[in-house]
Amino acid sequence: MTLRRTALVLISLSSPAPSVNRPPSRRRWRRPVWTLALTTLFIACALPACGNGSSGDTSATVADRRAVAAENDTSPSENQPSSTRSSRPGVKFDSVSAGSVHTCGVKADRSVVCWGYDRFEPWARSKPPRDKFISVSAGWTHTCGVKTGGSVVCWGNRNFSAWGQFAAVSAGGTHTCGVRTDGSTACRGNDKFGQSTPPDGAFASVSAGGVHTCGITTNGLVVCWGNDDHGQATPPAGEFASVSAGGSHTCGVRAEGTVACWGRNEFGESAPPTGKFDSVSAGGVHTCGVRADGSVACWGSNVDLLSTARVDRSGGSLAPDRAGPDEEAPKYAAGQATPPDGEFVAVSAGIGHTCGVTTDGAVVCWGYDALGRATPP
Repeated sequence: MTLRRTALVLISLSSPAPSVNRPPSRRRWRRPVWTLALTTLFIACALPACGNGSSGDTSATVADRRAVAAENDTSPSENQPSSTRSSRPGVKFDSVSAGSVHTCGVKADRSVVCWGYDRFEPWARSKPPRDKFISVSAGWTHTCGVKTGGSVVCWGNRNFSAWGQFAAVSAGGTHTCGVRTDGSTACRGNDKFGQSTPPDGAFASVSAGGVHTCGITTNGLVVCWGNDDHGQATPPAGEFASVSAGGSHTCGVRAEGTVACWGRNEFGESAPPTGKFDSVSAGGVHTCGVRADGSVACWGSNVDLLSTARVDRSGGSLAPDRAGPDEEAPKYAAGQATPPDGEFVAVSAGIGHTCGVTTDGAVVCWGYDALGRATPP
């Protein structure tokens, strides 16, 4: 068994036409299997949803996948530090959000700083406005944040502009969802699978994934909408404290503190460890969570399957649009699922990297670091 090489698929970022048959939101509903090709302009289509398979892999299959990854992808390259800690004197962070090839964080003074890829001005993922923010969310080709006054502002993909008064916002693949101050949910962007058509009702939080979205209702239930080809939009019953939608899987912290995951499990990304957790974050093909004791645990792929195909072998820049096979970087163990020691208050799983905020306010990142996405200021 070998990891198949994937081709770059360019997607249109213009406003999509409304879906003719949008699926209703569901708590325990499952739709027919779709074959999904989800990519962004500079990310190769290697998300698990791009392949074949059922929504539930056997433990043997998961073990085989992990063995293949370990065999074909040995060790991080010389520009892949095991973890990088923010080192600017006096800089403290309240939160951090890892996106595709960029990362953003809210500093203690409520300003937002971003790092990573930002070559082309129309995308400008790493150039936040000079405002004060409550929170920030880094997506695939854009970033959104809630300002201290409650308004949402987005930068990057120009399909996402400033809109409305919200308590929280989440940037997904090519869509964005937020919870208004009255508890209702609103979404913008790509709606091909109904990921931008939220149900009625009052929500406490929302999380936009690749092409699906999940939220926690005010009575603690998880409701999901959008693509469900691997069961990522079919949550289990029970009361949850939080939820995080990833590429083709979703994870949540139950009311009693354990983590439950559902959806694609090809690399073990939906097989959480036992124990109590304070929070969880689902990435592309890996997941990380902060345990009750402050340590970080991660599970799933430790190989950067999504970001390397378009990064040249020097590790410093994206390959040109017409790059040939010689400019495609090999997949290797980037380390995004190997967290460092230490006590954390928050963690965010991106595509090939992960970042967390320590108890002393520093940001620490680990995993694939081409273009500086895992090197905080």
